[in-house]
Amino acid sequence: MAPTRRPVEPRPEGHRLATVIGEGRAQVEGPEEARPPLRPAAQPSRALAPSPTWYPIVTAAVLLIGLAYMVVYYLTSSGTDPHVPIMASLHAWNFAVGFGVMLLGLVMLVRWR
Repeated sequence: MAPTRRPVEPRPEGHRLATVIGEGRAQVEGPEEARPPLRPAAQPSRALAPSPTWYPIVTAAVLLIGLAYMVVYYLTSSGTDPHVPIMASLHAWNFAVGFGVMLLGLVMLVRWR
């Protein structure tokens, strides 16, 4: 079956018109000047480059260091041996140190591409 065309109304000078021809295909009619100009050259994309291969390894190490710091603090804060003098002097600030290091790992994970 041949495609059928709908009647076209008069249009202003330089106006492009797309007419529908069979099965949803469109045919563009109009003067060549009405088409938008082509871009002179493709500009480099602003897409973010993927993270280097070492980045997730360092991120996992930072998370594990924070977790290990918290575990060591819990095990040594009871006053029994082994005793870590730096942790003993920080008291409750050890939580801030451990969670701060883990938060740094979380920020690194969010920025991983």
